[in-house]
Amino acid sequence: MSKNYKKIVVAALCLIMVFVFAACQKAIKGGDPNADVYGNGSLVVRQGNYLYFVNGMTTAEEAVAATAKKYSGAVKGAILRAELGADGNVKVDADGNITNVETIVPQALFTSYTEGGLYIFGEWIYYVTPNASLDKSGGSLTHQVIVMRTKIDGTKTKKIATIKLSTTDSTSFKYKVTKDSFIYLEGTVLKKIDLSKSFKTTTIAEDVSNFIIPKNLPAYKVNDTAEIYDVIFTVNSDEKVTSLTHNEIKATNGNNTVTLLSGKAYFTSGDWIDNLDKIYNYTPYSAYYEGSDLVLYTGKTKLSGSGNNVDQGAFAYKFESANSYAFNLSKTANVKWLSATALSATLTPLGFATGVLYNDTALRYYKGAVASTVPEGDFDNYLNANAKALKVYYTTADVRYIQNTAAGQYDIFYITSTSGGALKKGFLDLNVGAADDDDFVKSGNEQTLITVGVVASWFVPVFDGGYIYFINSENYNYIYRASLTLTDGYISKNEGFVRIGKFTDADQKAYDVREAAKEK
Repeated sequence: MSKNYKKIVVAALCLIMVFVFAACQKAIKGGDPNADVYGNGSLVVRQGNYLYFVNGMTTAEEAVAATAKKYSGAVKGAILRAELGADGNVKVDADGNITNVETIVPQALFTSYTEGGLYIFGEWIYYVTPNASLDKSGGSLTHQVIVMRTKIDGTKTKKIATIKLSTTDSTSFKYKVTKDSFIYLEGTVLKKIDLSKSFKTTTIAEDVSNFIIPKNLPAYKVNDTAEIYDVIFTVNSDEKVTSLTHNEIKATNGNNTVTLLSGKAYFTSGDWIDNLDKIYNYTPYSAYYEGSDLVLYTGKTKLSGSGNNVDQGAFAYKFESANSYAFNLSKTANVKWLSATALSATLTPLGFATGVLYNDTALRYYKGAVASTVPEGDFDNYLNANAKALKVYYTTADVRYIQNTAAGQYDIFYITSTSGGALKKGFLDLNVGAADDDDFVKSGNEQTLITVGVVASWFVPVFDGGYIYFINSENYNYIYRASLTLTDGYISKNEGFVRIGKFTDADQKAYDVREAAKEK
């Protein structure tokens, strides 16, 4: 028997054992399928008083092997559940670890797409994992993604589909799950898998270069028929005019699609060549929910007579009543000019009316101006005089979360590195005058909540219920939970800082050895 054949047999047996075990798993008591869901699309999802989360960062191959080898042990990357008390707190043991953790899915959820993760709708958990088996030649099949679902009691695990990607790296596979569709981009084709009955795959749109999933998602409520939860923005090229830089922004829920912004919508007659200065290209940064409205933040360029793209700056478009995608370009109050030059996806919205924070060589506040108030052709001068970008901090600050504590006042939570940095907290007061660059920040109020270990290069940290949930690089890349009320951060075992995952046997042994060495 050849070595490659042996590898194929072993890999196949591993996968078979995983699926057989999951299919035969007994129902686990608890869970609340009728409760509101918070945090869908992240590494930690809360449904009622239950937390569902990914048990640390690992590779799919390691998790599959661990699952097949020993079902009774902890699996790194598996989906776990912990019950919260009525006060939202967790039960911990003497070592500060959560005691009532149960394994719901004993195999790995794995994707490096930072906006992916778990999705829970009613009694079902949806997730993805790379295909860890081998092809006939013994080669890797990591260009394939397996879409799965499991009930919240750990039963009825089902393989929904295997998606073959053009890239060899499936870990950055981008997807969005709604209550009845699994939406993903395959090349330039936007597709969906029907989750209601047939699990059939159909095409939503072609010539799609990207899609944007709105953040700050409202809670999902069972039996809620509103479409707001399902909306995504797509960036579509013009299939009829390939020689010009022009695209469109559309909104879709997988069933209905509406064109919201078009680079060719600014003229109604004449040849393309006669209207080069009216052809636009959008570069969306991000989108955020504001109640029942959606706000899209995007850059925009204009095609010049010489055929070059001219930077038109950064804009915010507010789409009122997202349930019906209602928007009209004539509603100029819904268009805001944020900057005369392009920004990027690192911006942090403070709300459409207030403006954004933007991180480049320093953290800056951009108030912007409603488009209808800006004199035509004089935006640069107007912006400098009325909505100047001001420094909040003199150093860069990768903002991950903000809390509006009072009118015009915000707590800002930011990290110093995506690969195990610190979590810091600052204070922004927009009520203070802006005579100097740093007048918006009260001196001496910056705090370090966690000194080291916050990972944001895989799943991004989750902020929910007054806590941060994050992959902790200081403790073998498991998920930890820390209170945002901490005033002096450190890696420790106390009520405000606990591990919510389960160590594997190997990691537990390494942890015990390390801790014992500290006590000597």
